[in-house]
Amino acid sequence: MSPDPSPSAPIVLLVEDEERVARTLGKILRQAGFDTAIAPSLATARAELARLARPGGAAISAVVLDLLLPDGHGTDLLGDLKASGLLASTAVLSVALDGDLTVELLERGVIAIPKPIGAGAFVAVVLRLVAAHAVGDPVARFCVAHALSARQTELLGMYCAGLGRRQCAARLGCSTEIVGTHLKRILRKTARGTLRELLAAGRRET
Repeated sequence: MSPDPSPSAPIVLLVEDEERVARTLGKILRQAGFDTAIAPSLATARAELARLARPGGAAISAVVLDLLLPDGHGTDLLGDLKASGLLASTAVLSVALDGDLTVELLERGVIAIPKPIGAGAFVAVVLRLVAAHAVGDPVARFCVAHALSARQTELLGMYCAGLGRRQCAARLGCSTEIVGTHLKRILRKTARGTLRELLAAGRRET
């Protein structure tokens, strides 16, 4: 069990069974101003989630999850993270990622990153996760988690509110063709195949 974190710094739950990797990533996070709770297994991760969720406990702001754990697969924890409101603030960091699994994770709103990763890139990912957790609106949280621009976030919010392409273009002061270009870029960034799939993901509380 990890020591109790300080109340001020964002807490990152690091689910990693390789002690050397966990120690290195934990050091990077602490140097960047984060507190860490390290869990070497699914059972320990669930215990940390329960411990920190108790009244008076410090809230977890982000989760970095390995896949190959001694008591199961990392994806087995995604249901627990969704129930805790942390799914949109989770990144899978693993050597076991393949194309199909990466797409599946993206469809569930989880960032998928292959190992190894540099320190700067790792901190940048965690900053995105913490920002996503801090945003209460599910559409805005979805946009932060997928690093959408301010204009793309505004446009997706309009579509999720039921506005059509012409209405969005009028509000943004641009042509419907430019709106279409923005939508294509959003689809690529979020790994969604259709606008309907994108809107369903954007509206869903993850």
